[in-house]
Amino acid sequence: MFKIAVLGTPQISLVNYFTNPPVLYQDQKFIQFTAVVSNTGAGPAQNMQVSLSSGSFKVLTGAYNVAYMPSGTVENFTFLMNAMNLTGQAPVTLLLGNSQDTIQLFLNNYGSLDIQGSIPALNPGSGSVLELFNITNTGSSVMYNVNVHLLSPSVISIHIPSSNPLAALTADNFTIAELLPGQKVVVTYIVDVSSSAATQTYPAQIVVQWNLNNTAQQFHQTYTFDEKVTPTAIQQLTSNFTFTPLNIAVMLLIIILIVALIAVSVRSRKMRKKLKTATEKKDTPSLIHREIPEKKLEEKKS
Repeated sequence: MFKIAVLGTPQISLVNYFTNPPVLYQDQKFIQFTAVVSNTGAGPAQNMQVSLSSGSFKVLTGAYNVAYMPSGTVENFTFLMNAMNLTGQAPVTLLLGNSQDTIQLFLNNYGSLDIQGSIPALNPGSGSVLELFNITNTGSSVMYNVNVHLLSPSVISIHIPSSNPLAALTADNFTIAELLPGQKVVVTYIVDVSSSAATQTYPAQIVVQWNLNNTAQQFHQTYTFDEKVTPTAIQQLTSNFTFTPLNIAVMLLIIILIVALIAVSVRSRKMRKKLKTATEKKDTPSLIHREIPEKKLEEKKS
């Protein structure tokens, strides 16, 4: 006589779930979603698949293949996922063998900035030029630990005073403790332009990073602008002038003509001044007192 054991039917169900971090934001990376699953049936679950899918998240972890899950056991299944650039309700679907559960998560807005730059024309070899950026918090949340980084081409560098060379370590970073909704700050960078910089337009960027509600996740926004290097008038003239014998002769002739014109102008001015002085002397009565000799005075009296 043989006894055949008849296994009961498994009952797989979602007991609980949680995310790390607990508060989720749009575009957030490497979010941990953990599903707590139990088998409350009378028999074990065999060759069961546990997977996660969503239209609001990119799920980075593949499906779990569970060969055997005894009755009365509880298992945790963790999935990594990246949030998309969406806000509001963000459902995820958990597949447990032949059943599935839909879980509603929520993606918060991580904030937004309005960034406007005021970039002057830059000249090769110029120094201590001001680049200004107006940064406004256009979101509804307070931004904490706001860091502003300037990313420029190598020919345009942050001005470092010779008295403080260690400032080069942090010169490209500007830190704001907190930025309230609607608040605006003006960030100023002082830059130097290399004398060997080509006269062209260089792409540059401002990268702003911040935290929300003291979360470890750091968010960022990028502002792209152009740094245009143009030559000065003298540099433009020098670059357009080729020093050939003919050009040198023409330049010397121009210099001689300019000197001659200046000499003629000075001489004419002096002549006019002399003529004016002579005319004034001729028309003015003489007021010079001349003494009459005593002898002639006596003869006149007699």
